[in-house]
Amino acid sequence: MASIEQKVQCMLWFHGTKSPINVQRAFRRCYGRYPSGTKSIKRWFEKIKETGSVTDLPRSGRPSVSEATVGLVRQSFQRSPTKSTRQASREL
Repeated sequence: MASIEQKVQCMLWFHGTKSPINVQRAFRRCYGRYPSGTKSIKRWFEKIKETGSVTDLPRSGRPSVSEATVGLVRQSFQRSPTKSTRQASREL
């Protein structure tokens, strides 16, 4: 995975050449490793045109669990270690 700085450099090369293949060649010469695919380079360019940034937007992901909830679950199983998870979830 390319770092943000490497993505920005790729966008500068792409803006100058309009060729993802030339960007890949320049990336290999500059960083000494194989770059991302041509589709990724084009996608980064579209993203920078639309949003002005190559960074990803925050994702919703799985909701976090509060420490209070973790404490309640822990107490429930300490009181009754043989309780099933279904029964415990009904009680909470």
